[in-house]
Amino acid sequence: MKSILVVDDDTLFLQSVKRGLCALHDDFNVYIAENGYEAVWVMGRVDIDLMITDLRMPNMDGFELIRSANAFHKDVIVIAMTAFCEPGAENMLKKMGVKACLDKPLDIDELEAAVTASFTMSGAAA
Repeated sequence: MKSILVVDDDTLFLQSVKRGLCALHDDFNVYIAENGYEAVWVMGRVDIDLMITDLRMPNMDGFELIRSANAFHKDVIVIAMTAFCEPGAENMLKKMGVKACLDKPLDIDELEAAVTASFTMSGAAA
């Protein structure tokens, strides 16, 4: 069973993505966090295989969260999502090892394809 952590400061959006991912694959354990600090807390307690994070969040943004994941949870696969893609952000994300950057609002089929591709590229089938 794969564990996925979805991080976004919009609670309704989090619930929607969680329902969508659970409907796609019944072998996913989907955890949610409303900010980067909560995400770090979850990753300290649960072995997360894949993290899907928004980039713009208060307190700890997605870039800081990705840096933390890279430093302390090296095996976590990361997918970023954003409604505000600044110039150069995709290049920075690639350098940080992020597997995909998705535009918000998310398309569930695009999200499923990115999740499947990320697990496939890492050698862990979804």
